[in-house]
Amino acid sequence: MVKLINIIMKKILINIIFILVLTKSSYANDIKSFEIAGISIGERLLNHYSEKVIKDKIKNGYFYKGNKYVDVFFSVNDKSSGYETLQITINPEDKNFIIESVAGQIEYKNNMKECMKKKKIIVSELESFFDKKFENNYGAHAIDKSGESKVDQSMLFIQGSPVRVECYDWSKKYTYTDKLLISIQSEKFEQFLKNAY
Repeated sequence: MVKLINIIMKKILINIIFILVLTKSSYANDIKSFEIAGISIGERLLNHYSEKVIKDKIKNGYFYKGNKYVDVFFSVNDKSSGYETLQITINPEDKNFIIESVAGQIEYKNNMKECMKKKKIIVSELESFFDKKFENNYGAHAIDKSGESKVDQSMLFIQGSPVRVECYDWSKKYTYTDKLLISIQSEKFEQFLKNAY
C-alpha cells in the first residue's frame, strides 16, 4: 500500500513540476517569461551552451524547409525538470542563436494511451493556470503523406505565440520516437511554419 501511495505521489509531483518549470512568472501576459527547463523563446542559446556545442548540434539537427531554421536536441541531465530531451529551434545563420521555439520531450514509445493520459492532465492544469481553454485537434501529421503518423494536439495562443501540448504517434516507417511534447514558439516561427508547410 505504501508503495502504491509513493507511486501516486511521484506522479502528482511530476505534474506539478511540469507547471512550475513552464514558467517562473506568475503572470500569463508575457510569452518570453515562460520557460521550459529554464529556457525561453527570444533569448540567446549561447546563455546555456557554448558556440562549439551549438554548432556541433546543428550538424545533426533537423532542418526545416529552405534551411531557415533547425531543431537542435539536448539531453536533459536534470531529471527533476520532468523532461528527457529539449528540442530548441534556431536560425542556423544567426550568430546570436536566438531561440525561436523550445520544447520539452518525454518518450512514450508505442504507448499512446499513457501519453494521452499525461497530456490530458497537463492541458487541464495549464488551462487553470492561463485561465484560457486550449483548442484540440487530432489527425495525421503533415510530414507523413500516407496519413499513418498521428498527432493529438492541444494549443492556445499567448501574444500570438502558440503554447502546445502534443502526443506524437509515428508510423513504423519513420525512425522518430513516439513522444509527449510541450512547446512554446515565437510568433515569427509560427508564421514561418504556416507559410512553409
